[in-house]
Amino acid sequence: MLLFSVTVLEAQSFERPPVHKLVNVGQNKPPGRQKQIKIRAPRKAAGAIRKQKAEEKKRDKAYKEKLKEDRKHHLEIQTQEVRERIIQNRKEADTNYKVKKKAVASKNKNAAKKYR
Repeated sequence: MLLFSVTVLEAQSFERPPVHKLVNVGQNKPPGRQKQIKIRAPRKAAGAIRKQKAEEKKRDKAYKEKLKEDRKHHLEIQTQEVRERIIQNRKEADTNYKVKKKAVASKNKNAAKKYR
């Protein structure tokens, strides 16, 4: 009878069987802190995208420079009276834009206070 009861007690043991060392490698970190894996595009594709962005930036810069030159040239070919009027209109437009932008910003700030 003693032999039978001993085997039953061993069958209900709550100890875990030992796991091989190689199976448990890198498992000591908590699950939320595991390293995120970055998936990269192929090198050719990434290079092409980079090249495309650089060309687009160049085009934008050239466009802005050309626009500036055109405005300057347009101003130069006008008579003195028209030139003064254009400059005055630009100044007024700039001040109106600043005032409008300020009003919108303060309105948004007041609306944000309402929903705090």
